[in-house]
Amino acid sequence: MILLGDKDTTEKVLLEFNDVFADIINGFLFDGNQMVSPDDLITTSPISMYKDNHSKLHQQERDICKTWKRPDVSFSIFGLENQTDICREMVARVIGYDGASYRSQYLKAESEKAKNDGTSATPHMFLPVITIVLYFGDKKWDAPTNLRDLVRIPEGLEEYFNDYHINIMEVAHMEESDLDKFHSDFRIVAEYFVKSRIYGDAYQPDVQTIRHVDEVLKLMEVLTKDTRWNAIPIKERKKEGVKMSSVLDYREAKGRAEGEAKGRAEGEAKGRAAQQKEFNEKAKEMQNAGSSAEEILAALLSAIPETTAPDFKTGRK
Repeated sequence: MILLGDKDTTEKVLLEFNDVFADIINGFLFDGNQMVSPDDLITTSPISMYKDNHSKLHQQERDICKTWKRPDVSFSIFGLENQTDICREMVARVIGYDGASYRSQYLKAESEKAKNDGTSATPHMFLPVITIVLYFGDKKWDAPTNLRDLVRIPEGLEEYFNDYHINIMEVAHMEESDLDKFHSDFRIVAEYFVKSRIYGDAYQPDVQTIRHVDEVLKLMEVLTKDTRWNAIPIKERKKEGVKMSSVLDYREAKGRAEGEAKGRAEGEAKGRAAQQKEFNEKAKEMQNAGSSAEEILAALLSAIPETTAPDFKTGRK
């Protein structure tokens, strides 16, 4: 089970693997072409600092941030944000994250200039910051994806307003054919959401082997809010060749066991309630007939099966 405080961390673990991160970038931004190699990704701190109106220092943390870099040149800074629910203010959040990345580059450039007596041999060029919001919800994203849709622009100022667009990738609403653009464990996760939406209970998983088994299962548990994903034993997770089909078998088996246990508990509860009602009616009937309390108690005790009769001295069965 994943505790509430661990939820945000758990969502990030799988996507932090370079093979998964690169696969997401290549699939969504480069149409499946293998432009970004896992070896070219460097993890960047997701934490940035800012001051509020009272000059109090705060920190903000985005989900995952990596720099696409080769030995001789840096290309871009990529950020990933996970969403299971629609957030109307997502544009403003992404602006904060992206702005912090640009400010970090600006401060680094200023620091380098200071070391060179305020001059720079070549003009500093900033790396583009590109954020992808991975949305896993069933409902189509209907919140603003442009800053313009979040603000009221006074008449006459429209042409001066700097708009900002964010990239929302609706995982569950991808076309089934788009799954072929992905090759890492992300494909397995995306396939579950896409095919579950299309086929429902008739969904049949692909035969692709899961590489990061524990991380996939924990992510699925968080995204679906279904604890049955942790049904597969730890020793089974460590074996090679684990596929989604076997994971689903364990999940369904646990679901059936929980359902049967719940059914038994409900049946026993109904039986106790019916017995209690019968006893109450019998006690009332004997009381109306003039029976003493001792006689009523003796009659009720004699009607209770020995296996369920409580020990009135200890209060236990």
